[in-house]
Amino acid sequence: MYKVINVNNRIENGVEKEVKVLFENSRAKIAQLTLRKNKILVSHEVNVPIVIQCIAGIGELIIENGIEKKKLSLLPRTIIALEANVLHSIVAKPS
Repeated sequence: MYKVINVNNRIENGVEKEVKVLFENSRAKIAQLTLRKNKILVSHEVNVPIVIQCIAGIGELIIENGIEKKKLSLLPRTIIALEANVLHSIVAKPS
């Protein structure tokens, strides 16, 4: 089967950190995370590979390996694939 997923491509007023699950089954999960007002998604790891896509606004993805931090810009249409268990955080930037 299939499911059409509508993604909000505008950052509207709301709570500083909002997570909306758009799709989930036994093999995959798609969630839309909206960060507002310089909110930070604190450093964490996920035990499966993930894809981060910036839909609107700007931010910074920070990837850590225990020795150094790599900072990547998140702009609309940016897609970044991360392997499982990669320590990372995201910082929303004012646009």
